[in-house]
Amino acid sequence: MFKGFFFEYFYYKLYHRNKEEGPFRGFQAVCIIAAIQNVALVDLQILLQLFFDLYPFKNSSLVGYMGGFSTLAFAIYNFKRYNKKIDDFDSRWDVESQDDRLIKGTLMVLTAIVLLIPLILITKF
Repeated sequence: MFKGFFFEYFYYKLYHRNKEEGPFRGFQAVCIIAAIQNVALVDLQILLQLFFDLYPFKNSSLVGYMGGFSTLAFAIYNFKRYNKKIDDFDSRWDVESQDDRLIKGTLMVLTAIVLLIPLILITKF
């Protein structure tokens, strides 16, 4: 049920939400995935700071640029990785049941929410 699930399924569902046709149809989907991956990296940095007292980017004024560059790099990598597999994704997930879609959709939303919790908590304190 969850073989090759996580970001591949994100891509599949977001790819089919975009109604535009063309060679870059899935780029919007990979940009959303890249943003989620970048938030996960920021969460990792927050954990390093809180629990291990490590501040790898404490005095860096380039943090914003590094975040933007890493998001763009993730987007390009994900696009090259997933765009050629869309036919495989279609054959794998077009026949899934409504219950499976509900479970997987809920996991997608929960993932995005859970990854934002450390950012929300760190800005409150």
